[in-house]
Amino acid sequence: MDRPRVLNVPEVAKLDGRAIDMKDPEILAAARRAVRDPVSIMMNGIKGAWDIIDMVVMVGGHPSHYAEEIAERMPDMPIYVPKHSVFRNVEGLQLIGEGLGQGLAERHPQERRYLGLPHPNPPGR
Repeated sequence: MDRPRVLNVPEVAKLDGRAIDMKDPEILAAARRAVRDPVSIMMNGIKGAWDIIDMVVMVGGHPSHYAEEIAERMPDMPIYVPKHSVFRNVEGLQLIGEGLGQGLAERHPQERRYLGLPHPNPPGR
């Protein structure tokens, strides 16, 4: 099955100061071997739940090989790789942190200053 790549791999990357051809078939094969075990562990961890999963969202750095491995095992599963996927994980954690902070601030308004939030009733108003 000839699939388009999920993300473009840079043609040359530096490793220990040496230029590595990232399109070299040996490098690509090694990358694919490296993701098989983590994908297997993930799939075993969520077995029995695939009927409630509608999509796989890939975040983090260079998810193309993981996405390709999942696509080979589950060809009907939609796989989404957001642009700048390396930042999406951090962005998600930031949103979770902001939500938790806001919830804490609502329950304990006196602690808002520790969360970097303005006081709800500043003195002098």
